[in-house]
Formats: sequence, C-alpha cells, structure tokens
Amino acid sequence: MCKIVFDKTCVSVSKTNSTMKEQEKHESRRRRRSIIHEFCLHTPTQALPGIARSQSIHNRLFSLISFIGFTIIMAYVVSTTVLAYFEYPTQIDINYASERPQYFPAFTLCNASPLRFDKN
Repeated sequence: MCKIVFDKTCVSVSKTNSTMKEQEKHESRRRRRSIIHEFCLHTPTQALPGIARSQSIHNRLFSLISFIGFTIIMAYVVSTTVLAYFEYPTQIDINYASERPQYFPAFTLCNASPLRFDKN
C-alpha cells in the first residue's frame, strides 16, 4: 500500500507488483507498435505505408501477403542472377612473347614553350 499526495489530499493506492508489471508490459508493447507504425507510415518502401494506413483487416492482409510474396520473388531473382554471374565460364590464356629489346632515348624533348605560334 502506498500513498500519493495530490494538492495536499492524501489518496491511498494499493497496487500489487503483478498489475504494475502487466501495465508496464502493455505500455512497452504499445510503444513498440507505435514505433513500427510510424516507421511504416514514413518509409519509402511502396507497400508499407498502405499496410499501416489500412482500416480493413482484409486489405491489410492482402497487402502484407503481396509484399512478402514479391519480396521473396525479388530475393530469388537477385540470388540466381548473382550466382549466374559468378558461374560464368571464363578462359584466360596468357602468352608471353619475348621480342628484341627496344631502346628508349636517353632524353626527351618537351615543347613547353610559352610562345604560341597560332596567334599573331
């Protein structure tokens, strides 16, 4: 039993630990649902805002099943494409042909002249 004072008026409140824990669980569950709902409303993913805004359970279920189904199809297509890319047969044939040595000049002439001959 605990006493809470409101405006100099004593009110006695008796709550057991189990009811407080149940209320905390309910509040925690409500906060989690609120976070997920806000995420679904503001995400750029196409189907999730429609699922979050849906009033009818039938519309929500249809949208959710469609979203999950198309996500699975997309994952399958992407994985098969990546696997096909890595399984692409390649043949590398390197031949080294040694030819006579080529001698390069000991100096190079760089025409970095500040004068331009195209303008008079």
